[in-house]
Amino acid sequence: MAASISYATMLAKKGGAETKNAIDLADVFCREARMRIDANFNNLFTDHDDAAYKLVQHLLKGEFDWFKGQVVEPLMPTAEQCEEAMANLA
Repeated sequence: MAASISYATMLAKKGGAETKNAIDLADVFCREARMRIDANFNNLFTDHDDAAYKLVQHLLKGEFDWFKGQVVEPLMPTAEQCEEAMANLA
């Protein structure tokens, strides 16, 4: 926020038609940033640790083995697949 305010102030002092709305842009950016900050602080102590802990305990017991696969265990590409992908990028 400080950087956007500083930059907008510098542009406004510089003047010119292309910079006349710099303060307005910084104002809206800062208002939205404050809303995000407020929301994050409001959610800071709202957690689901108890539910997550219970879920992990069941997971460690093997109760979610049916869910294994690419979602839980990511598929690692082979060296050949990596080389092919790199060749396609070039």
